Amino acid sequence: MRLDSIPGMRILCTSLLALLLVPACDSSSKPKGPSEEEKKAAQEQAETDKRIDERRKKREAEAKAKEDAEAAKQEKIAALCVLPEDAKPPKKLSAACQGVVDAEVAFLDRHYADNPTALEKLKSASKMQTQMTMQMCEAGGSINVAVCQKHALDNAPKEFKKDLSALKRVCVDKFGSKKAPAGAAVVPKKPR
Repeated sequence: MRLDSIPGMRILCTSLLALLLVPACDSSSKPKGPSEEEKKAAQEQAETDKRIDERRKKREAEAKAKEDAEAAKQEKIAALCVLPEDAKPPKKLSAACQGVVDAEVAFLDRHYADNPTALEKLKSASKMQTQMTMQMCEAGGSINVAVCQKHALDNAPKEFKKDLSALKRVCVDKFGSKKAPAGAAVVPKKPR
């Protein structure tokens, strides 16, 4: 039996053959792959991504270096904030606190000697500062804290000239009592 003999089969076969040949004979001139504009845009995007990645890596490296420097500085501060083995602590807290006040004045004189203007400003504010240092020291109630602070201030190198309060705070953290003594002044926090 021939396919021509079945009515409509010839039309069906011809139609199917035509459908199969149309995609094979497509004469449209579609370029294979990306165009020149697409290649250029992709290259520019790759260069931009590379620059962004380099800047990100640089920022991360700078942040890491800053973090490492701060950690090293904190280790040096912790090494300064100790009780000296050879020192004989005073018997009275007021004498120990006076030692802290004297060490603080000497610290400022030593570290700001090359900047007379800043030293003069610090000296003009120092009377109130020394009174506050004395009150805070006595309110802390610990001779060990005072001895630690005096040792740290006496031995702090020039790189710690802006870390006066950090030196004193580390001594309080190491040797101070964990709870505030009775009658100690409490500084209220600023509302947010």
